[in-house]
Amino acid sequence: LYIYFSCRRHRNAKTVWLHRRYWINISKVLAFNGAFTLLLTGGMAFMVLTDFDKYFIYFHRIFFDNDLWLFTSNDRLIQMLPETFFYDISLRIMGRYAFISLVLGAVGLFFFWLLKKDETAL
Repeated sequence: LYIYFSCRRHRNAKTVWLHRRYWINISKVLAFNGAFTLLLTGGMAFMVLTDFDKYFIYFHRIFFDNDLWLFTSNDRLIQMLPETFFYDISLRIMGRYAFISLVLGAVGLFFFWLLKKDETAL
């Protein structure tokens, strides 16, 4: 979205990427989004680590409008996919998402630092 609006602001959209201000803003957006998603992922990981059962039930109440997700303990689906499976998968997903957010935020901070330090770059 940012790229679209910055291209609309300039008459010659082919040269918008040559402007220094464009790259500084892109690096700020990367750094902010990386920090924000890292904070959100950390909050969700804290909730999962403290009380997974409670938030597992909240998840199902939000995304399913009926009670078809409730099974007895002898159902085949519960035997194949126990609750520990979902606990481990949710932690893996959040861990990978946090890692990607950290990398993108670090790239944004690095380029922001590089562009602010060297005024002649780009």
